[in-house]
Amino acid sequence: MKLSTLFLVAASAASTVADDIKSNTTSGLADPGAAALAAMTSVKLYNDFGSDSSISWLINPAVRDPSGECIEESDCSWETVTLCGFNQTETADHVSFLACLDDRDATSDVDATQAALNAGKKCAPDSNVDVTKLSTCYHGDQGRQLLQAASDIWNKQFPDRATVPHTFVNTEDVQADYSDLKDAICKAGSTASACNNRDSKPCIA
Repeated sequence: MKLSTLFLVAASAASTVADDIKSNTTSGLADPGAAALAAMTSVKLYNDFGSDSSISWLINPAVRDPSGECIEESDCSWETVTLCGFNQTETADHVSFLACLDDRDATSDVDATQAALNAGKKCAPDSNVDVTKLSTCYHGDQGRQLLQAASDIWNKQFPDRATVPHTFVNTEDVQADYSDLKDAICKAGSTASACNNRDSKPCIA
């Protein structure tokens, strides 16, 4: 069975997408701390399942209107810097970049726009992101095009409002926490070694 995963995350706004395993989030109904939880879950899931070639991963931010507000922001600065970083790298670096951005999301800068780009620049080296390309993308047409593409994906997946984060494995709606996602991915057929270490349930007679 071909597996895939889709995470759509709020705040510093990264989201992870793959084909049959999907995790999604929708603007408007953000859960406090959801971005941090989703980022940590993404890191742990990728550490445990990234070696499974049957899982294809795509990461996409939650963007309802690229010209309007994004979750917990007056614009979509964090989503833009996320996408510009992702555009240069592979999935493993997407996950590390997302986690780093989330750690820096609460830091204060001159304004939200500057804070997002500054965070991206600080996170770039450890995720193989070129800082010059990141800045050019962020300020230019490429960033706007990436944001529009992310919005198209988001609105197709969620024409109506939804909770953030919201997670699916294939078409199954799964609680957005590591344990439930791991269970669902393993049940869907993953051959990752993490599936050999699933918690055993006691027998009750």
